[in-house]
Amino acid sequence: SAEDASKKINIIKFDLIILDIMMPGKSGLEFIQGHKQKLNTPIILLTAKGETSERIEGLEVGADDYLAKPFEPKELLLRIKNILNKT
Repeated sequence: SAEDASKKINIIKFDLIILDIMMPGKSGLEFIQGHKQKLNTPIILLTAKGETSERIEGLEVGADDYLAKPFEPKELLLRIKNILNKT
């Protein structure tokens, strides 16, 4: 849940966050909006919402990348590697 994620980012320094949009409580987009200013951690949205407008919205709120389900695991690993190499 977004509430659990909020607690964890206050305790643990993550190198990267993989986040779903459809979580219990607040959405992943709301989580990003509430934390992106103070959080310097790259975020990949991994979600079943794959429409163009949804991808654009995810990137506009501050996600560093967006991958729709179903996805190829190797593609996710390459996206993670690319982001970590840039940060």
